[in-house]
Amino acid sequence: MTFDMTFGAVLDLLLPRRCAGCSRPGTPWCPDCASCFAAPFPVRRPGLPPGLPVFAVGAYRGAARRAVLAAKERGRRDLLAVLAVALAAALHRLFPGPLWLVPAPSRGAASRRRGGPHMTAIAERVARLHPARVAHPLRLTRGARDSVGLGAADRAENLRGHLTVLPGALPPPRAPVVLLDDVITTGATAAACTRALRGAGTRVRAVLACTAVV
Repeated sequence: MTFDMTFGAVLDLLLPRRCAGCSRPGTPWCPDCASCFAAPFPVRRPGLPPGLPVFAVGAYRGAARRAVLAAKERGRRDLLAVLAVALAAALHRLFPGPLWLVPAPSRGAASRRRGGPHMTAIAERVARLHPARVAHPLRLTRGARDSVGLGAADRAENLRGHLTVLPGALPPPRAPVVLLDDVITTGATAAACTRALRGAGTRVRAVLACTAVV
């Protein structure tokens, strides 16, 4: 037995791995919970730009919700790959050709607390599984609040004036772009990001999220 195997076995004894979805011991993500991410389904919200296709690969409940929260808020960086695989599979079905990915931005304070912007990390992993490149033109300026608990109008107002586009970081003109996000709730973030990108001349083809409130 190698030193790495021995150390891993000891670590599992001290800090047993458990599935983020159901707490089953011995695995970070079990096959049963993996089924919560499936074929992409359309998401509709009143405030989304007309004609913008929006999809999610899981409902924001149960194992899918726990996986997103664990990856985003609880330091489970191993789950970033789980979410990336689900999004990449959806892209293969929806847009099999080359495209650009733009991750929805996080607040600076939240990113620092989480060890970095989680959607950026997910997008980069997706790009390893799908013919895609990642651009990072969206920024949330200081003053934006945490959107948890905010309604549709408050979410939209929270983003107004705090979402900026870095022109030098945009994808090439006329390149097809998919915006990636973790959760579609009211649709305010997807709408604001899409309008900002389109206002800068970017061709946003669709929005794809890990989960959506249903």
